[in-house]
Amino acid sequence: MKIALERVNEDYLFRTTNSNGHHVLLDNKSKTTGEVQGISPMELLLMGVAGCSSIDIVAILNKQKNKSNFFKNGRGRLATRRGCASVVLSN
Repeated sequence: MKIALERVNEDYLFRTTNSNGHHVLLDNKSKTTGEVQGISPMELLLMGVAGCSSIDIVAILNKQKNKSNFFKNGRGRLATRRGCASVVLSN
């Protein structure tokens, strides 16, 4: 697995691209000037965890021939406490 990261402008905007050519724009959500043009790296991490977990669950449900639509409108949040982070997924 390989990705490329390039700086797009003189501000905080970056483009990360995978080997298939798909890309994601990353930006600093806490900046005080300028428009936020991408997602934050922490949001990307949360999206990745949510996607990975969801794909695993769908694969298990498919093996069980269960056509559940559980993840149609899923939500997630990142909870931090005492320096530890946990991901909370809900429907």
